[in-house]
Amino acid sequence: MTFEEEAKRQFERLHLDVSGEAEEIQSQGLPISVHRAGLFGRLLCCGVLKDISEGGAGILIPRVDKLDGKLVLRFAGKLKLDVAVRYRRRISDRLEFVGVQWDGLNGRQISKVMKIIEKNRHNTLFDVNSTG
Repeated sequence: MTFEEEAKRQFERLHLDVSGEAEEIQSQGLPISVHRAGLFGRLLCCGVLKDISEGGAGILIPRVDKLDGKLVLRFAGKLKLDVAVRYRRRISDRLEFVGVQWDGLNGRQISKVMKIIEKNRHNTLFDVNSTG
């Protein structure tokens, strides 16, 4: 995203990655699982939450066919949030960046989620390249 596009954003974003690192090699963020919305909530894939705002979030996941409409993000072992896919951007043959917006959350709930993530982000961030 260019500087001009970032400046036009409606909400300030909390970035959970290392700024300046190319997306295809980024390895830091908050681990998440992505599920289909609905009664059974089938697991689609696991990924990394890269940024979050009051409007939605950006996630880096393996490329998944038919990833559209409504989904459920689960993270921190506690939070389960309904989202709607806003856009998809291919990063490589195997990865894509997906922008989602919150579905059915009010401003107070979103603020609470962001505070939880901000407070715990250094404890829950992981690096897929780390050992141990």
